Amino acid sequence: MNYLAHLALSGPDPDMQVGGFLGDWLKGPIESHRVHWAKPVLQGVALHRRIDAWVDAQTEIQSALALLGGKHRRIAGPVIDIAFDHYLAKHFSQYHQQLLADFCQRAFTHLNQHEPSMPEQAQLFLRRAQSHRLFERYAERDTYLSVVGSLRRRISKPELLDGIEHQLIKQDQALEAIFHLFYPRLCRQVNELIAGST
Repeated sequence: MNYLAHLALSGPDPDMQVGGFLGDWLKGPIESHRVHWAKPVLQGVALHRRIDAWVDAQTEIQSALALLGGKHRRIAGPVIDIAFDHYLAKHFSQYHQQLLADFCQRAFTHLNQHEPSMPEQAQLFLRRAQSHRLFERYAERDTYLSVVGSLRRRISKPELLDGIEHQLIKQDQALEAIFHLFYPRLCRQVNELIAGST
């Protein structure tokens, strides 16, 4: 799951959403961040990590990864994360009973309040995502494929992504079908994780 999914799955608590957003940037033991972050934020980070661990073990995800082919095996995980954010953006109201634009506006309002305390890279991404309305534009195929392409600037072997856009377009219907099978089950699992932690 990528940024939009983690924000949405964090539930209605704004601080939990901040933790969901920061899950990939706050490294190491969660206890080490208690000086700088409130308990609900760290609960959101913990939920982010538990979601990622659960998602990686699911058969639907393995099927999605396989659709990208052996050539892209080493980079398939991040690519599928972005692809699933694309499908979530396209169908956001179906799963979260609100308009994506409204959700993003509220989420960014609270994230902005915490921006000064975020790691620098998180701050930069937050500003870029907001100024470009990135999460809303994930619904557009061109934007989503551009985000996938941007991975080339962040990995040591950009050639691993050669041909990936073509493969994503070729497998679009199959990947979207997997998303619609998987995401409701993920939502139920997250609700159980949240209930079990309270």
